[in-house]
Formats: sequence, C-alpha cells, structure tokens
Amino acid sequence: MSDSSAIVRALILYGIILPLAILLGYLLVNLPQWDFSSLLVIGIVLGILCLPLLLRWHHPLLFLSWNMPAVIFFLPGRPELWLFLAVVSFAIVIIQKTVNPEVQLNPAPFVLYPLLFILLVVLATASMTGGIHLGSLGSESLGGRKYLYMIAGVIGFIAMTSHRIPADKAGFYVGAYFLGALPNIAAHLVYLCGSWLSFILYLFPAQAGISFMAEQGNDIVREVGVSRDYGLTATCCAAFFFMLARYGLRNILQAGMFKKLFALAFFALSMMGGFRSFLILMLMAVFFMFWLEGLFRSKFVVLPVAAIVVCLALAPFADKLPGSIQRSISFLPIVKVAPDVRFDAQSTSEWRINMWKILLPQVPQYFWLGKGCIANTSEFVTTLVAQRQGMAGDESRDEFGGVGD
Repeated sequence: MSDSSAIVRALILYGIILPLAILLGYLLVNLPQWDFSSLLVIGIVLGILCLPLLLRWHHPLLFLSWNMPAVIFFLPGRPELWLFLAVVSFAIVIIQKTVNPEVQLNPAPFVLYPLLFILLVVLATASMTGGIHLGSLGSESLGGRKYLYMIAGVIGFIAMTSHRIPADKAGFYVGAYFLGALPNIAAHLVYLCGSWLSFILYLFPAQAGISFMAEQGNDIVREVGVSRDYGLTATCCAAFFFMLARYGLRNILQAGMFKKLFALAFFALSMMGGFRSFLILMLMAVFFMFWLEGLFRSKFVVLPVAAIVVCLALAPFADKLPGSIQRSISFLPIVKVAPDVRFDAQSTSEWRINMWKILLPQVPQYFWLGKGCIANTSEFVTTLVAQRQGMAGDESRDEFGGVGD
C-alpha cells in the first residue's frame, strides 16, 4: 500500500514539476523577448516552487531581507526582496491565524497602534490625492512605490512580531537583521574580481545608493574631488552595529584584541564613504550603549576621554586625511578640512535649508491633507532636463529624490 502511495505521489510530483520546468526553460531561453506576461508567469512558477520554503522559513527570511539591497529582478519594477517577503509573510500569518484560531500573535501595542494610525493616514492621503500609481505597471504617474514602502513597513512589522523568538535563536535573528546589509558591497566584488561576477548585480544591484551614483553607473560618486562610497559605508556600518547588538559594548571592551580590532576597523572603514550621518549615528549608538551599560562608572571611562584628547591633538592635521574621511568629520567645529571638502559638505546643507525655505510656505496648504507622493512623469523628465542644463536649482531634487548626507 505504501509503495503504491509513493508511486502516486511521485507521478503527481513529476506531473507538476516537469511542465513547470519546461515552461520556465522556454521563457528563460527567450530573455530578449520578455514582456509583462512572461515575467508574470516566471514569477508565479518560481513562487509555486518556493512555496514550501516560504511556509517553513518566511519569518527568518523576512529578518534577513529587511536591510538587504536585493531585488526580484524578473518582476515588473524590480521590487525589493524585503517588500515582497513582508507581503508574503503577512499573508501567511493571517492565513495561519484564520485556519487555526489557537495560533497566538504577539503584537507590541505601544508600537503597533501608532503604526496602524500612520497606515490609516497614508491610505486616506493616497485615496484623496489620486490613488497609488506605479510607473512600472504602465501608469503615467510616479511615486506609488513610496506608498508601498510605508504599507509594507507596517505589515512587515506585524509579520515580524507574529512569532515569539526563542532566547536561544536571538543571536541568529540579530545577525540576520544586521548582516543582511552586507551585499551592499556586491559592486566592489564585481570590480575587484572581474566581469565574470557581474551576474550577481541582477540580484544585488548597485542601486542602493542610486542618489549618489555617478553617471558611469557604479556606486562610487565623486563630487568636487570627494569620493563617496555608499556600499562600503553601509556594509561596515551594518557589521559594526551587529557587533554592538550581538556582544554589547562592555563585552567588546573586555574581550581580547580580536573583537576590538574588528570593531575599530568597521568603524574606521565606514568613514571612507564620506557620509556624516552614518558617523553621527554610530557615535550616538556608542554613547548611549556606554551610558546604559554603566561604563561611565567603570575603568573604561578613560577611553572616551583619551579618544577626545587624541582627536583634539590631531584636529589641526585633519586636512591630510583622505577626502572622504574629511567629509565624514567635517561637521565637527574644530576640525580643519580642505576647502573643497568643506565646500562640498556645506553645499548639501545649504540645499536642504533652501529646500525648507521653499516648502515651509506650503505647510498651511497641506497641513490637514498632505500633497501625496504622486508625481507626473512629464514633470519628472522636465526637471531632470532642466537640472542637466543648469536651469533648475538644487532644491528641485527634493520632489523627485534628493542627495544623501
């Protein structure tokens, strides 16, 4: 009886998998002729094949993808992986709760209720300002993806908190959440190892820092002689935060030289990107952990004092550092940086101030009902052309995406 059941299962299995494999192979052979229907079929086929994996591992996969710069390249618009998994994980959680009433969710009300209120505001604003439009689906308007990000963020939080994480797996989930950002360095691997690795850019494109890219298409931007590398900064910052979350600041300071050197290396390399905001974020995290772990009342209190003394002594010589590091520390008032670096850093601050000067008079008009995220495609193209011809100010970048710090 068992043999006949195994044969029946095998026949059913082959009857499903073989036609799907043939169909998928045919569509993959005709790559240049892909259209929306072909991409949709490929997505459905791969979704069916991955369904058992998603049912079993959707929760940890959601944590892994949350900070990962991966995209689903075969779907229209190339949606981010975290966005897709947030929707899938939320749907699985709701179905499990519906089918089995004994399944208990573990919401955090003090966070969930404000998020639901924000989601309600977002949906009401979208409904009253023209709806949600996606250019990737043929709409003449842009900006709908911003609505999707906000919606996916809320339902992703609900899916994340739907299962209580066992204490013995907390380290795994912390690592998945932070180290998922490591593929930001993918573009560098392709550059160092050669074009034979370029296929990984389909899954991990160098578009995580697209606002900072040069026209050549990689994630290193040079503005007024200052190199800005988002991929390296994001990767090192994620590794540094993982060490803080996994081991704690006290454990790192009390451990051997190995952990200290790694933490210091990640901290230093993150400044090579030239982003002041990342450095400020890491300094704030270290300060609060130093305070909350009671290290100001321990022997380690000499470390921040020594660090401040060393920085003060080296501040007059900061202009000898690489331009990207100078830009990262240019917000410090006593640091001497090169004039071109100072100009580059101040220019991004000035366009933010000018942007707010332009937008502040519009606050009363959109106080109760927001303007929404929808932008017309023709306006977007016109703005880009005007910027390239020097006829539009830098403030116009905010409406369609500004530059980073």
